[in-house]
Amino acid sequence: MDWAVWTQTVVLVITAGIIVWYTIETSKMRREIARQNSISLRPVVVFEFRQDAAHNRLLLAKNIGHGAAFNIIVVPLNVVPGSDSWDIHFDRIHSLGSQEREEVQYTMPGLGSSDKGDRGYLFFPQATSKLRELRIEYQDVEGGHYRQDLTIYPKKEGSSGSGYVSYAPIREL
Repeated sequence: MDWAVWTQTVVLVITAGIIVWYTIETSKMRREIARQNSISLRPVVVFEFRQDAAHNRLLLAKNIGHGAAFNIIVVPLNVVPGSDSWDIHFDRIHSLGSQEREEVQYTMPGLGSSDKGDRGYLFFPQATSKLRELRIEYQDVEGGHYRQDLTIYPKKEGSSGSGYVSYAPIREL
């Protein structure tokens, strides 16, 4: 084989390898951009703890994501069946647009609905006396399902600090 043909063949093989590598990298980048775009448009529902003008403590669900959240369900996780202290049923929130918030309504057997008096103390990190675990489940506009668990830690006895809320990572179901 002639030296010039040999050199030309080697250069052509190297060029083909670079084109294949570039195509693979571009494909990976396109997939990652699509994934990041999907994440940025996802709803993210969190809890807010507020007091109204009458100093009633309220549990609010707020969508801090850019996409709308639908069929928002709150479920207590550390429920002891038959326990008066934590037998609770949350009402579904039908939808929350981006940056919207709505009070989470609930009933407790024997006590009635959440709008009768200040029972937000159950969830206020500064006021609750027991560890509370909740799960928020919701859907996006395309039917994607998401779940996030959170733990409300009470103020430690004898401590001057307040309680706090810890969120687990959002899981796509």
